[in-house]
Order: sequence, then structure tokens, then C-alpha cells
Amino acid sequence: MILKKRFGALALSKGFVNVEQIIEALTIQVMENIEEKKNRPIGEILIQLGYINTQEIKDLLEPGFEKRFGEVAVSKGFITLRHLIQAMTIQVKEEAKSGEHRLLGEILIDNGFMNASQVNEVLDDMKR
Repeated sequence: MILKKRFGALALSKGFVNVEQIIEALTIQVMENIEEKKNRPIGEILIQLGYINTQEIKDLLEPGFEKRFGEVAVSKGFITLRHLIQAMTIQVKEEAKSGEHRLLGEILIDNGFMNASQVNEVLDDMKR
């Protein structure tokens, strides 16, 4: 299976932002998504924080971003917001270091926050 890089990973790989900036923006995004039912794009948050400009966003945009794994996992009660932010932080740091994108579900399993059955249930929901 070929996975598209997420917007934050693309911005990081192009050198538009650094790991700490992505983690800050992702934290804001997830908290707004879960607690306030907002669905602001990461690019909008990065602009608001002053880390990226509109031209850089236009250069990075890819069509077809899918429903977020973490949001579905939290909404199903499988993980907490804290677990999601912790796993996303690991994901971003690993990708920045190695250039490889490890799936959030794998990170959540490795850290004991979810089991394989729960990950599969989230993935099934995302396909719908």
C-alpha cells in the first residue's frame, strides 16, 4: 500500500517548518477537533502561528486527505487525547529523524494504548 504523506510531513520535508512547530500545530489541531468540534486544516494553524505562508501552503497541497485515524480512535473511546498527542509526537519525531512514516496505529499498539482489534475497527470506519 502506498501512503500519501500528510500535510505536516510534507511541510517538514520541504524545510518550511521544523518538528517542534509541527508538533505545536498538531496539538492545537487535535485539541480543537476533539474538544471544540472544529476541523481546521494544519496549514491554517501554521499560518496563524506564523510558521508558514500561503504560497508555501499552495506548493504543498495534495487532494484527498482522508479522515484522521486519531480522531476516529478518540471518538470511539479507544484512546485519550493525551495518548493521541503522545503518539503523534513520536510519529513526527521519527519521520524527521529517519524520513520514514510509521503509521499511527502501529505507534499506539507499540505503546500499549490500543490493540490490533481496535486499530482494525478504526481502519474499517475510515474506509466508510
